[in-house]
Amino acid sequence: MNYTHLTQEERYQIYALLREGFSKRHIALRLERAPSTICREIKRNRNRNAYFAQPAKHAHKLAKTRHSSNHKTVDPAVWKQVKSYLALQWSPEQIASYIAVSMHSIYRYILQDKMKGGHLYQHLRFRNQRKRKYGHPETRGKLNNRRSIHERPQIIHQQSLVSIVDRKIGYLWLKKCSTRKSQDVREATVDLLHPIKEELQTITADNGKEFSLHE
Repeated sequence: MNYTHLTQEERYQIYALLREGFSKRHIALRLERAPSTICREIKRNRNRNAYFAQPAKHAHKLAKTRHSSNHKTVDPAVWKQVKSYLALQWSPEQIASYIAVSMHSIYRYILQDKMKGGHLYQHLRFRNQRKRKYGHPETRGKLNNRRSIHERPQIIHQQSLVSIVDRKIGYLWLKKCSTRKSQDVREATVDLLHPIKEELQTITADNGKEFSLHE
């Protein structure tokens, strides 16, 4: 079996994910690498304080020297787009599927921003997630006095919610709608899709009467 070395971008990701508390196994899954590869990389670059303390310092220097050459290959307008999508809580994977920049470059851009005191990393969905260790019992307790969903007041059924799902990247848009009238649904749909109107290609609606103005 051929072995390929970890790229610099992957090392940036390992550093960032470890700082956020992710396990080695989770990192291996995210990078689609063998757990042994991740463990070996961490062990090789660990000192008495923490993994990647020295390489991170080197990475910071490297980022400063590579900043001009790296970012010349990507139009500044693209990074502006990346920031706007991050503000919408899109993941780097989702952003990379829409615009001409790789997922690894986005992660590196976020890490470089964090090293400079920026806050782009705060838009990452899993930045504070902690994985419960295998075999450890659930300690959050149980919900007492649970009630059935069928006990909801009838007024709930008078409310509507327009939902749009991008099947390729698994992203979901939601918007409250005062009625199920086709005009209200159309306006809600336009509002939801306005931020990505330049990238939008096709949309498939249900056959309900509320979508009669889909054209």
